[in-house]
Amino acid sequence: MNRRQIASYVPWQLWDFALDRGVALLFVGGLMGFSVLWPGYVALREQMAPELVAGKLLEIAVAQQVSILVVIAASGIVANDRIGGYYRFLFSKPVRMPAYYALQFLVTLTGLLLATLILLSAFWILVGWVSPMVPLVMVVATYLALGGTIFFFSTFTRFDWAMLVLLWGASALSRTLAADKAWYEVARWVLPPTHQIGKLQGALFAGTEIDIAGTAWLVGYGVIFFLAGLVVLQRKAIAE
Repeated sequence: MNRRQIASYVPWQLWDFALDRGVALLFVGGLMGFSVLWPGYVALREQMAPELVAGKLLEIAVAQQVSILVVIAASGIVANDRIGGYYRFLFSKPVRMPAYYALQFLVTLTGLLLATLILLSAFWILVGWVSPMVPLVMVVATYLALGGTIFFFSTFTRFDWAMLVLLWGASALSRTLAADKAWYEVARWVLPPTHQIGKLQGALFAGTEIDIAGTAWLVGYGVIFFLAGLVVLQRKAIAE
């Protein structure tokens, strides 16, 4: 199947994403906004200058919501087709699975960015204008890091998001409790760099220099898992 033929799936993948994940993303983002951010907005108006409120509130929103929205968007990219039996229809034609799911991974990112822009539009209307650059950069970086890892697990288990939580949770816990241990000096190169998400966010909002090596490590970790997932799809039948 050539590039034009595989690209013909994009509209359908976007439509499926909108129905399956888009509504959920907007619901969760809106619910968190009104239950957490709106009370914070009311409190911040009494604590700082009005022109600073929107920026501070957006920083809080990014810290609280981006990772959650990424997990919702990326979970089950492969596993849902396997569990629902949709792969029988999808691959009844000669379609390369790695190419199809690589495209699905990118379409999911596109849908997530569109959902983010919709949530930001509500933020601009209710709170005030703030540049969307930092939230969008954080969405892309977090999606590549977390989403790539979820994608790998999704190729062989329905509990992809749970495996992500275990792996990234183990990394954060190890860094907190065992950073001074000798074994951690080796393990930290294998465990995901969870601390780099907050580090990147802090630098972007503060306008300070970004740790390029740390950001590359963060994104590269997820990309490696994503590529490993494509290898699994190439070598293993999806129904297995």
